[in-house]
Amino acid sequence: MNNKIKSSILASTLVVSTLGANIDLGTVSVYSATKSEQSIKDVTSNIDVITGSELEERHITTLLDALRLAGMSIGQSGSIGQTSSFFMNGMSAEHTLVMIDGIRYNDPTVTNGYALLDQIMINDIEKIEIINGAQSGVWGADAASGVINIITKKASKELTINTNIEYGTHNTRKVTTSGSQTIGDLSYFIGFNYLKSDGISAMTPNGENPSKYEDDAYKNKTINLKLSYKISNQDILKFNTTRIDAKGEYDDRFSLNLQNDTDSKHITKNNFSNITFEHKDDIQTLNIYKKDSSFDRTVGSGIYIGNTEEYGATSEIKYNPNDFILFGADRKKQVLESSYSTLNGSYKSKGLFITNSNKFNEIILTESLRKDSYDKFEDKRTGKIGIKYSIFNEFDLNANYGTAYKTPSLYNLYAGWGTGNQNLIPEDIESKDLSIRYKTFKLTYFKSNIDNEILYSNTSYTYYQSQEKSYYKGYKLSYSNNIEQDTSFSFDYINQTAKDKDGKDLHRRIQESAKLSIDYYGIEKLHLGIYTNYIGERYDDLEKTKQTGKYTLINSVVNYEMNNKTNIYLKINNLTNKLYQEVDGYSTLGRTFTVGLNAKF
Repeated sequence: MNNKIKSSILASTLVVSTLGANIDLGTVSVYSATKSEQSIKDVTSNIDVITGSELEERHITTLLDALRLAGMSIGQSGSIGQTSSFFMNGMSAEHTLVMIDGIRYNDPTVTNGYALLDQIMINDIEKIEIINGAQSGVWGADAASGVINIITKKASKELTINTNIEYGTHNTRKVTTSGSQTIGDLSYFIGFNYLKSDGISAMTPNGENPSKYEDDAYKNKTINLKLSYKISNQDILKFNTTRIDAKGEYDDRFSLNLQNDTDSKHITKNNFSNITFEHKDDIQTLNIYKKDSSFDRTVGSGIYIGNTEEYGATSEIKYNPNDFILFGADRKKQVLESSYSTLNGSYKSKGLFITNSNKFNEIILTESLRKDSYDKFEDKRTGKIGIKYSIFNEFDLNANYGTAYKTPSLYNLYAGWGTGNQNLIPEDIESKDLSIRYKTFKLTYFKSNIDNEILYSNTSYTYYQSQEKSYYKGYKLSYSNNIEQDTSFSFDYINQTAKDKDGKDLHRRIQESAKLSIDYYGIEKLHLGIYTNYIGERYDDLEKTKQTGKYTLINSVVNYEMNNKTNIYLKINNLTNKLYQEVDGYSTLGRTFTVGLNAKF
């Protein structure tokens, strides 16, 4: 059994639950909790980590699929490549900061400025860090419900080439290849992903089969490049960039021929880049960086162009073996341009921040403070404090409290026809969570509220500021273990409520969900996996007339290791061919088959 397969079996009682496998806390580091690389066992934040090896073992195609299996509530308006939203701990997508290698992915061209995850294909991923709870004290605006940081792979020491080929239902083809190497002081990693599918109809009346209507095709090309040059033993210059080029068809809900709309198309051309100078010695780590996120979307006849430009520096100083202080500053500028003359605008901000972390035997304590100044809003001050207490070996208590804010999107401010409202101010958010872990059992309680929430009025057709708070709370339970030597299983359960200012349950949130994963390695060179996901009540409207929940999905995978460099696999999703919808009136895939080959040279 190779090391990758072994990593998916329970290896230690110090674990964090992810897609269903387990991670040895002593071998995994995370960056997104404090902007400092720390062992996950030394971080107080409530964290989920999805490793690249897990994604490869289960042959996950999209980021949305990975987040679904991680228990997040997803609402996608159709199948692969169609517009999506997500709900982290019950809060809507605009309250979550999404990044690729620390570069902001939140899109200023989108209505509420959230991240459109439907264009992110899973390839070249080292891990995905999910930091739950208010994180503005570390990251600033938009990190109200948490942070998702997608971290791509680094260069290998020797020349390494990886290739993956897939073919599946709906004439879906995927080819990925990557190469990396270190040559003297220069290291590089380059990856290419190509996916094309005939797809299914984006829109279908609830209860009907999408095969009755015309297909909406999709194509995605993603390129990822990482370079680093070692100037000296202490100084490194790093550059990385990701380009996403996607095209697809969709069904315009205003079309007269709704389910046979062959004219509506969307085009996405997004670029994300970062150049960093890093100095690292025994005491200090200094980073000076420039990051740039650009979005170019064409939807039907509308053209939307957005950009977020960021400059900054951080300095981390270790003043004891287990203690550090990190401080820094950044500047951001966000711009929106569109083919509509009224939908254009920008704003600027400056931020100062500091984080301190101490380890006192059985106690770890972390505090963060941040101040942001805007040219259009009042200054915002946010903070975060976390504590972890090891009562005894394999028994931990975690508690976190944080404040955060969400700025109005440029669309909220400048949308035409009287929709935009330039008097809007940032939303204020606070959150808290408490976790207890014993060996492989973990129970977490979380609660958040939003003040000054930005809402849309269906009567005046404009954005306005709510005078009441909305509330989000729930708990998560996870447990994993071995059954005999060659079988591992994990179980996760989430129960949550999300209520608006009037006490009504918010739409499209899953109230409870559960997942059970079983991986069997008892046959030489073979891995069998069964992954079950139950979705409880979910309604597409506040009046609770459109049920889109109450179903169970079963996915499976068979991996066969031909040799230590090549394996073939069969993946079957939606094994029972369940007919369901995440968003009322929008299609999802039935049973699909995928065969694939992985090769390493």
